[in-house]
Amino acid sequence: MSLWNIHTEPVDAAIDISASGDTTLVASSSTSHNYIFNVSVVVANPTTITLKCGSRSVAKYTLQANATMSISAADYVSGQPYFICRPGEAFILSSSSAVGITGTIKYASQSVS
Repeated sequence: MSLWNIHTEPVDAAIDISASGDTTLVASSSTSHNYIFNVSVVVANPTTITLKCGSRSVAKYTLQANATMSISAADYVSGQPYFICRPGEAFILSSSSAVGITGTIKYASQSVS
């Protein structure tokens, strides 16, 4: 069985944030894992971005004005995600400053059996 059989078809969504603090990019579910494949953002001004699964920090980036941050699963075709958020954990982007952040995210969710 290929890994791609373990989750639903991935969804592409836009990111458009202008506030500091936590912004939920993928909502949590008590019965599903969230599989994060790609996250790409551009920041308008300097900020530190922290990516989280619930309260767990999974990545942190300090970016300058007009900088780009992009993560991508190395082998998306196999279905292997970059991050896996457990049931009850939303996927969150936290910004240290109230700056414009735009971009995209590709993710899928799958119920736990």
